[in-house]
Amino acid sequence: RIDEAASLTDDLLKSSPQDIEALTLRGEIQLQQGKVDDSIQTLQQALHASSDNAFAHYQMGLALRQKGKPQEAESELHEAVRLSPSLYEAWRALGEIAVQRGDWPGVHNIAVELKRIAPRAAEGYLFDATSRMNQNDAASAEADLNQLVIIAPDKALGYVKLGQLRAIQKRLNEAETFYRQALSHEPGSIEAVQGLVDVDFRRNKPDDALQLLKTAIEQNPKNPQL
Repeated sequence: RIDEAASLTDDLLKSSPQDIEALTLRGEIQLQQGKVDDSIQTLQQALHASSDNAFAHYQMGLALRQKGKPQEAESELHEAVRLSPSLYEAWRALGEIAVQRGDWPGVHNIAVELKRIAPRAAEGYLFDATSRMNQNDAASAEADLNQLVIIAPDKALGYVKLGQLRAIQKRLNEAETFYRQALSHEPGSIEAVQGLVDVDFRRNKPDDALQLLKTAIEQNPKNPQL
């Protein structure tokens, strides 16, 4: 309810224009509204008044990232986790930046922090598995993905990622099994369908892939991704 939040925040700032939390909240709201430049200006005001506000640094990092300034964004996010080492969202954003850059040792280090902060959350294991796969450490990647399945046994994600790992290893029968397990838990998983299509192409069976997609479209005709 962004508009209502904005109105309440405006009321707060009318009575207390320098309230740091209210300024930070306004910056967050402006970012969600797509007003990136306004968000940066508001967050600068908040940080000028209180440079040790970790959440304001985190929001500034997000705003600068949307502005297309990845280095400045990363600097703000690092400051956020320096000030608040358990700020999960900032670590996650740093992980996304490290993945985009292909910094696989860096991704692993961030994954360690994420797993420390929230051992029952998915992102740490996903980041670590991605890091390990890109460093040709399939065994460690598989261990992380198996943990992901334990955490969320009814979700498609862990099975899809294990399928992708098996496809990379050219163990296509096992890859297909994992993708079908994913679909048994989440019949609408596009990633699982993509995986099965990939397996068919690796087997040089494009007709099977086409039939699979036709069936999926019949079952879900309004899904544009299919």
